[in-house]
Amino acid sequence: MAEGDINLNPQLLQTPEGVSQINSMFRQLFDLVPGDGETVRIYKGYGSPETVINAGIGSVYLRLDGSTGTTIYMKESGILATGWIAVAQLTTPISLANGGTGQSLSDPGADRILFWDDSASAISFLTVSTGLDLTTTNLTSINTSNVVYLYQAQVNTQGGASGEVTNASLTPITATGLYRYIAIGSGSNYIAYLSSKWKKISGVSTWTVYAQVWTRLGTRSSDCQVDVGGQLGNASSAATAPAWVNFTVDVSGLVNGTVYDVSINGKASSGGGGDCYIGTVIAFGS
Repeated sequence: MAEGDINLNPQLLQTPEGVSQINSMFRQLFDLVPGDGETVRIYKGYGSPETVINAGIGSVYLRLDGSTGTTIYMKESGILATGWIAVAQLTTPISLANGGTGQSLSDPGADRILFWDDSASAISFLTVSTGLDLTTTNLTSINTSNVVYLYQAQVNTQGGASGEVTNASLTPITATGLYRYIAIGSGSNYIAYLSSKWKKISGVSTWTVYAQVWTRLGTRSSDCQVDVGGQLGNASSAATAPAWVNFTVDVSGLVNGTVYDVSINGKASSGGGGDCYIGTVIAFGS
């Protein structure tokens, strides 16, 4: 018996090893049957299958002596033994035309946005710069010039009737006659003037408030207080005509995405004729 021959005796055929050997033999015979109409198969062997292995398009060849990028071949075109293409290993970048990036990328180590840089003709990572905040999958603007609160209207002459007329400009203007006023009255306690709501914005930890306040008599002072979710800030003026004051409100302790009550309050120093007047209130987030 030649080396490598199998002795298929009755005893061997009754063992798992014998069944495996005869199954292997039949598979090889089926692969080599002349005129077999089934041409799409999985093959294995040594060396490249090109010009060597006859197969139909869609067949796969496993190269036993292959290396990186030459272990698996696919029959993609041609007849008989031509048209075999080596399948590149999966770590090779997939081209843009096939839906990939066309290049190798490394971990940026931080939240970044993947984008196409046309000037470099390449995929790159976009850094979230000043004025933007990237939280999980949410990109929001935190530009410090953003107006987070605005009340602005017209002021009649001091002592005249109160009347609210909205002004379209967001720019603070100090000239008398551009804003509304309201006399709150004198006393040591704050009295609610305006109320609204504000949703805490990610990245905004401080309100910088500009308020237009004045008093009827220079011997008294007019004080404006802003309350944002229980966080307070205030400033006062003894001017008898609309004058600007500014102060800050710390909102860093408030929860992002939560809606809070906002109130604009006023008071005058005690004593007769010390009425408190409040005109415009503008707040910028930072």
